[in-house]
Amino acid sequence: MDNKRGSRFQNTWKNFRFGVAAQIVITLLGFVSRTIFIHVLSEDYLGVNGLYASILNVLSLTELGLSDIVVYSLYKPLAEGNEKQLTALMGYYKTIYRIIALAVAVIGLALVPVLRLLVKSEIDQYHLVLYYLMFLTNSVCSYLLVYKSSIIHADQKRYLISRYEMLFKFLTVALQVVCLLAFRNFTVYLFIQIAMTVTNNLFISRKADQLYPFLKKKEPLDQEKKKSIFRDVRYMFSYKAGGQLLNSTDNLYISSLISTATCGLYDNYLMIQGMVSAYTTIISQSVLGSLGNLNATAEPRQKKQVFDAYSMAFSWIATFCSAALLVMYNPFILLWAGEKWLLPMQTVAVICLNFFLPNVLVPVWNFRNTTGLFRETKNILLYAAAINLVLSYLLGVRWGLTGILAATSVSRLLTSFWFEPYILHKKVFGTSSMPFFLRQAVHLSIVVVSFLLISWVGRLAALGPWGDFFLKGILCVMIPNVLILAVNGKTESFRYLKNKVLEKFRS
Repeated sequence: MDNKRGSRFQNTWKNFRFGVAAQIVITLLGFVSRTIFIHVLSEDYLGVNGLYASILNVLSLTELGLSDIVVYSLYKPLAEGNEKQLTALMGYYKTIYRIIALAVAVIGLALVPVLRLLVKSEIDQYHLVLYYLMFLTNSVCSYLLVYKSSIIHADQKRYLISRYEMLFKFLTVALQVVCLLAFRNFTVYLFIQIAMTVTNNLFISRKADQLYPFLKKKEPLDQEKKKSIFRDVRYMFSYKAGGQLLNSTDNLYISSLISTATCGLYDNYLMIQGMVSAYTTIISQSVLGSLGNLNATAEPRQKKQVFDAYSMAFSWIATFCSAALLVMYNPFILLWAGEKWLLPMQTVAVICLNFFLPNVLVPVWNFRNTTGLFRETKNILLYAAAINLVLSYLLGVRWGLTGILAATSVSRLLTSFWFEPYILHKKVFGTSSMPFFLRQAVHLSIVVVSFLLISWVGRLAALGPWGDFFLKGILCVMIPNVLILAVNGKTESFRYLKNKVLEKFRS
């Protein structure tokens, strides 16, 4: 058992190191690309970029949550070395993903006639349709070989995929920057994205074939297993559909109720948040394979110990990042893009709340996906999405952008935020979920206190835009982390994580 624990930690650490290295490169390149984008093209193009990405996110619910089911179903045969079962599963998933790619293409094409109802832009109709079809093509291509990356994820080798992501992101951004500077052409910009998506998937597919040569064989999947997969997919579809509707309709409301250009303003904030979220995703993806192995082999007591430590770490990260975003968003946007790209502070606060709430739930989601709690949570995000669809309109009409974004937080708080931790603790750990909620309340309070303290110091110092930016940046590193350490420093979860890290550096 100790060897298994050590192996899980080693794989997690390797995935994390490669993921961070890749993401640093991706973040820097993405920032360079966006900087040139907003200076070369208008906010209408940025708004269209954000709106079409949201539409395609909604379309991706046709995937039915299959990716999570795929990875979950591979944990056990990988742990047992059951090549026959792995071959049968992967062959089955290959067929399903091709059907999904076709479904996305058909549904996406059916939406072309309604684009004029969603887009309020100065860009002519021909190009609006062309850009949408290119977004759709990129989405369809992404499904064709993606199933092969699942076995690499499940086998705790996420770092291999990070290498390719880093390489092709570099090539994508480099080519797109040259395209923008030389041609100022959004069509070529999107074509490069499609070409790199296809090439990246081809390389990952080839790597999977090298690592698992037995996948080239053909094995039938028994009917019982197919029924089990379809049952879990049915449960996960409801969950994923609700999640996509909850997270991907904001830009649709913003574009139709306010303007497509406002989507462009909001998209800059989302881009920065996305860069931060990418690092939390690295941690999440790095540990996912190890959690799958843990939940397939360990006792409930050990699972709870790991969950508590994992949850504390993510609460810490979400708190620090939320406080930093709340304080630094507008000073950064002001220096980077200019005053015309700023959003009001109350809107920024809601954007940060929309970041905090899902991020503290990441450990809950990962444990749900690796313990198979699909049936219990199948409808909760559909309820959240239904509430959000109504609230977004009502609050959007009354308070504009702030109201639309606030509806997402309210909908989440009323549904998944309390229910999912409750059901995980009850079904998997057999314990109360109250300590989890108390932790999140304390950490959210730290975000508010940190913002108030840093803003107060900033007003007293009055150092001008650049001085204010650097002063607040230094304080953002210090104040939230000191407060978080004061709250968590003596807990069992903190000691567990500290010992794990120290063991790694001693070895």
